[in-house]
Amino acid sequence: MKYAALCLIALLTTSPALAQDGPPLATEELEREVGGFQTPSGLEVGFGAEVRTYVDGQLALQTHLTWTDQGAVQTTTAANGADLSDAAGAGIHIDGAPGTGLFLPGDNGGTVVLHGLDSDQISGLIFNTADNRDIRQEVNVTLNVPDLTQFQKDVAGQQLDLRLQETIGRALENTLR
Repeated sequence: MKYAALCLIALLTTSPALAQDGPPLATEELEREVGGFQTPSGLEVGFGAEVRTYVDGQLALQTHLTWTDQGAVQTTTAANGADLSDAAGAGIHIDGAPGTGLFLPGDNGGTVVLHGLDSDQISGLIFNTADNRDIRQEVNVTLNVPDLTQFQKDVAGQQLDLRLQETIGRALENTLR
């Protein structure tokens, strides 16, 4: 996860604008949904993730991940479902599966929904043996880089400085020959 976040930060530093679906979040909502961390270079990055799974049009499981000063914090809201141990009766064996979840009985089987959000992964797993189920899963990841414009300017300035130093170094080498 940390590697992916750093790769995304590298992408953000070279791309002046990002596409966005839907209206921007209100500041209050963004602050509630996004925690943060700081890169070694001092860039603050807010990060939040949410996985929602709907079964037959009803929200079955919703999990939020936010970064706080204490690290990653996960909160989960589940619909009324049966105990996960009941899944074996529907032919679903989930021993050792990661995350938090629930079992929803259905026609000729059932559905297990698992979410695993922590500092290393964002996952949503669905195991289904039931007939005629409508299942939809949504994953939203939010990155907030408040000082992105300044960071891009700083990186561009550093790159220019390195190129100038390299050019001057080559010129000095050529004069000494």
